[in-house]
Amino acid sequence: CLPVSQVPRSREAALRRLLEPAVAAFRAAGVPAELDADGEIVVGEAKVCGHGAAQIEDAVVVVGNLIERFDHTAAARVLALPEEVRAEVIRLMEQYVLATPADPAAFRSAAIRAYGTALGSEPVAGGLSPYERERLSRLDEQFRSPEWLRGPLRPAPQSSQVKIRAGVYVDWSVERGGIAS
Repeated sequence: CLPVSQVPRSREAALRRLLEPAVAAFRAAGVPAELDADGEIVVGEAKVCGHGAAQIEDAVVVVGNLIERFDHTAAARVLALPEEVRAEVIRLMEQYVLATPADPAAFRSAAIRAYGTALGSEPVAGGLSPYERERLSRLDEQFRSPEWLRGPLRPAPQSSQVKIRAGVYVDWSVERGGIAS
């Protein structure tokens, strides 16, 4: 989390600035990661980090992960999908989502160092405040809601979409049952 004043105004430039330290951490942990033109942390064509970013009031927040293991079938099972769509989602996830054989402790240490250097800060241990814990609890409730899990419906004809990685989506029509990827 950073004050919005410390982040470039361009979404692309901000994402690059905030993800480059993660790329450095992956490399330090032995993963030959790169930040591609779509803003994905990848090895080859497969993403090795799920991340998200948002501006929330006067703060910019970026979250990400080290994908240690990835069960493509289980990931697709949590989505409300027709079976023929689920099979396509699994196929694409197997191609474009990669678990990384990195030591989590080495990655965490490298990430702390890389972000401290990139942000000009000295990392210190800490915990969440009661306010932060309460806000996280509310977000957990939101993220479990049927509306959140379903995602937005697209304009007519009714369709839905699953993002596999930047530039790779599976769309299907609720009315016609068609799939496009």
